[in-house]
Amino acid sequence: MIISNKSPLKLNSKFILLLAMLYTTVSLAADVVAFRFDNFFGLIESGATIIFPLSYIIGDVTCEVYGWNISMKIVWFGLLCEAVFSLLIMLVIFISPAGPGEFQSEYNHVLGNIPLFVVAGIISNAVAGLLNVYFISKWKLLMSGKAFWLRSITATCISELILILITGLIAFVPVIKIELTMDIIYNAYILELIYAFIFVIPAYFIVRFLKKYEGIDAYDYGVSYNPFNFINKKEG
Repeated sequence: MIISNKSPLKLNSKFILLLAMLYTTVSLAADVVAFRFDNFFGLIESGATIIFPLSYIIGDVTCEVYGWNISMKIVWFGLLCEAVFSLLIMLVIFISPAGPGEFQSEYNHVLGNIPLFVVAGIISNAVAGLLNVYFISKWKLLMSGKAFWLRSITATCISELILILITGLIAFVPVIKIELTMDIIYNAYILELIYAFIFVIPAYFIVRFLKKYEGIDAYDYGVSYNPFNFINKKEG
């Protein structure tokens, strides 16, 4: 069933909640390991770079099947969850440690920079994350729903570049040297390009499965692409 999202989209979906939770889980996991740097197949990568691209694939799948309105809200609510996650961690680790247990102070060293990365992530995703699903939605209309693989790869390549630049300059420059930050940004984008071409394959089959199983294939005719429009009033 092809659905126009011009009017409010009411879904009885069996998978949208799971997709939203997976999106948030990936984002939170990336926050925790953001300042863990690994030699990933010869590239120096932040742990966030290794994990976070999965959220873009989930965003592509969600937008392709359920449309802009649902995807836009998942991005915003995911950012809200990241902010709450960061505040809760800070609340605990800045209380003076007491009682048994080793490595109490290490919590501060490992998790103390999470707020900085979360702030960078909120700013970068408010731009790049929403831009990614906008591209998927808009290009779907222009291409009559064809070539999801091409739309996904192109949207990811553009939006991930913006995300990496903003996040790197805000989160990493204050912690590590600018030269190393630029190396990390370069390596991160190389990995994102590789991911974009690899992950689009399972994403394509997931999209096909969801469209068939859910009976939903949303086309965003007439929707407002205002990212702050959470009401989505019916037009006309």
